[in-house]
Amino acid sequence: MKKNRKGFTLIELLVTIAIIGILATVITQSISKARLRAKNASIVSTMSSISTIVDMSKYPGSLANLCLDFEPGGEFAVIRTAVEENGGIWHCDSTVSDYRIFAKLNQDVVLSQNNNTFLQQAYAQTDSQVHSFGNYYCLNSDFKKNFTHWSGDNLAFPSCDDADYIDTPVDPEENPDPTPDPEPETDPEPPAENGGPACDSPKVQVCHFDKTLCISSKAQRAHLKHGDDAGPC
Repeated sequence: MKKNRKGFTLIELLVTIAIIGILATVITQSISKARLRAKNASIVSTMSSISTIVDMSKYPGSLANLCLDFEPGGEFAVIRTAVEENGGIWHCDSTVSDYRIFAKLNQDVVLSQNNNTFLQQAYAQTDSQVHSFGNYYCLNSDFKKNFTHWSGDNLAFPSCDDADYIDTPVDPEENPDPTPDPEPETDPEPPAENGGPACDSPKVQVCHFDKTLCISSKAQRAHLKHGDDAGPC
């Protein structure tokens, strides 16, 4: 009496391994995106507090030195450090009357809307949606806070709105100077003695309308083709 063998075939094992691999990849990507969402949200939250902590009385008459306070050792250095530790790329510009601070986020984000008010929530998105939202978070001295497609370098200062896009000028390459035309060969005056002028190598003599000329060997071929004679007249 034969016993039934129980177990998995090789194909069944391979299919199972493949399914486990696919599930592991999906889970890993989901965890990675969740981490990016959390980092982006932390960047946005940290930067959103800047407008409230900048005391205008600290900068009477000029905001030109504001960005220096976000440098290492400055009063607000901890804010910049927090943004950069979460993967954001910090940038600050300030003038006498305005400032603008923006950061490049880890991944593209979208600004969601709820009850006619914009909630600044950082959601990681897929590459296929890259044209529907921005990858930068920007705020300025006008108390504007916004996600933008473009970095501040491509927005009219101090705007944080994609509608104020400006094209970065690129200096055109200078055209090289044209190669000057070679100087035409002059007809040297033949000396008084017979035999014509003595030609310096590699020039050769040719008789052109009873006048002996010194010309190049290439020009000589053209002269001979048109009936001139090689050598002195």
